[in-house]
Amino acid sequence: INDVWGIYGDPLVTIENISIFDRLGTLLYKGEDFNLPNENIWDGYYRGKLLNPQVLVFDIEARVGDCIIKRKGDITIVN
Repeated sequence: INDVWGIYGDPLVTIENISIFDRLGTLLYKGEDFNLPNENIWDGYYRGKLLNPQVLVFDIEARVGDCIIKRKGDITIVN
């Protein structure tokens, strides 16, 4: 179990956009324009409160050279 969620990888990768949403589509976290590795991690808080257990959705756009890579997936929060 992790206390934070983030992206780690090759320093040649630039994260153009990362978004985390709840099941209703509320944007809980947004990060833009950073290179890996970095300290841009999310701690499971929204508006100062730790979120209750639930499944969230993430959407990532990354750039490697001239190539854009898009990934979607889920994050499960357990307390």
